[in-house]
Order: sequence, then C-alpha cells, then structure tokens
Amino acid sequence: MHGQDRGGGGALDLGAHRHATTGNFTLTIDPGLAVLPNALTQNGTWPKTNAPVLTMSAPAGVIFSFTPTTGVFKGTFLRPVGLTKVSTAYEGVIFGSPLTLTGESAPVHAAGFFTTPTASGTVLLEP
Repeated sequence: MHGQDRGGGGALDLGAHRHATTGNFTLTIDPGLAVLPNALTQNGTWPKTNAPVLTMSAPAGVIFSFTPTTGVFKGTFLRPVGLTKVSTAYEGVIFGSPLTLTGESAPVHAAGFFTTPTASGTVLLEP
C-alpha cells in the first residue's frame, strides 16, 4: 500500500511525512475492539499543504491533527462509558517505512494508541 492510490485522489505516501503529498487516508480507532464495541473509522484528505482534514462528519466527535516536522498525529474522540461519552485522547506517529505489527496482516504506515483507566486501544492511519 505504500504510495498506492486507493481511489478518489492522488497517491498518498505516508512514509514521506516531511514532504508535501496529496491523497486520501483512513483513520481507524480501536480496530481490534479492545475498548470500543465498534471501531471508529474516519476518512480524510491530505493536501499538499500537509494539513490533513477529516472529510466525514464525526458522530463520535473525532478530532485529528498532524505535525509535519515530527510525523506525530493526535486528537480526541468521544468514547461511550455507560450512558455518557468521555473525551479520550489518542496519539501516534507515521513510520519512515511501513512495518508489520503483531496481529496485522498488512504493513502499517502509521500507528498510535489511546488509553482509558482500565484498558488501551490501537489507532491506525492508512492511505
């Protein structure tokens, strides 16, 4: 997937985070369902300005930001806790080259985590 176009835009090479790229990406929060009953998936666009934005409405209150000089992405989402929703922070980093993580069948271009008082979950960012 490194540098491939997944449709709807130009190729997005997440390994080139320090260089202006364009394309689409998908942010997935808790794909392994370690904490949430369903994974949260948000699509976005990555313009040449290196200021990516989410393109879907965020029913789970997902906020996303990226720092090009460090390759760090972070944000928050609303995690259900009983009848309420709690703002939960996540953070991750874009890898210089794709890695194969334990439990993942395809190479991962960027990954991170979030924590709760009793558990933690994974965050993936893919082109």
